[in-house]
Parts: sequence; structure tokens; C-alpha cells
Amino acid sequence: MKIRFIDEEHAADINIPNEPFPIRGRMVVTYNGDGWEHTEKLSPAEQIEEMTFPDENYNYYEMKNYVFIGAYD
Repeated sequence: MKIRFIDEEHAADINIPNEPFPIRGRMVVTYNGDGWEHTEKLSPAEQIEEMTFPDENYNYYEMKNYVFIGAYD
């Protein structure tokens, strides 16, 4: 997987349709006084759910002050 800023050349990428993904558990974040830590709590196979974020209709050129980051496979 490659993570990169979405620039003007790839502006259309901010409106790629969202795809479903599995929710396999949750991440528990704690602060121990010195720093942040996390643990993962995985769900049993029969409790794994699927989720899809709603699609948005962003306009890259109207949102120039925002930072867009994409994860590419």
C-alpha cells in the first residue's frame, strides 16, 4: 500500500467511491502519563461486521486549504 498526498494531478481521487471493509475488532487507546498506548481487541469471526462510508462529492478546487491523503493499493 502506498500513502501519498493527493495533488491537483490526482484531484479526481477524492471522489473515488467508497468500498465496504470488515470491522474485525476495535482499538483501545490509553494514556499512561508518559505517552499514548494502544491495544487491539479482535472480535470472534461470527461478530465481524462490514461497513461502508457514505460517498461524498468533494470539489478539490474549492477546498485548496485542505490536505488530502490517499492510500493506494
